[in-house]
Amino acid sequence: MNNSRSSTVTKITCLLTFACVCVLTGCTPGEQTGVKGPLPPEVFQVRAVEAAPTERTEQMFFGAVTPAEVLHVNKQVLLDGSSVMHVTAKMDTVNNRPAVLVRLTDNGKTIFAQVTREHIDKRLAIIVRGDILLAPVVSAEICDGIIQITVCDGIIHITGGMQTMKEAQRLVGFLTDRL
Repeated sequence: MNNSRSSTVTKITCLLTFACVCVLTGCTPGEQTGVKGPLPPEVFQVRAVEAAPTERTEQMFFGAVTPAEVLHVNKQVLLDGSSVMHVTAKMDTVNNRPAVLVRLTDNGKTIFAQVTREHIDKRLAIIVRGDILLAPVVSAEICDGIIQITVCDGIIHITGGMQTMKEAQRLVGFLTDRL
């Protein structure tokens, strides 16, 4: 973990990744505030999670608790920050929870649709600044070009998760280096 961002990463990780409390879904935009991309490629990455280690994977730790889950993450980047057009915080009107939307460029939208289609029932790692933010199982192709990060119902009480818009906006700042 990058030491200069250690406390920020810890705070964001505690908010969002307590044993995979985030959900990855497509959504309908209703943005309130945000920052235009693209992001540097290394800041935001989507990579496949493999069932076992191979020469193509690296071990990465996921979770803010001890012991953290060890994931075997493929070294190949499937999507990166250069495909991000806009990052914003909003209220998810379906679940009435704060959310962060990552809106992709047209090219990113095409790539992400293909990636999610090819990884149905498999995990993808969403990596922000070198740390796994979430690692959901893909349940369907996401073709609208929007990645929504929210906290699951019920788990929010265990983790104290992203309960306020201010916390969602902090994640936007962390993604866009504007803390």
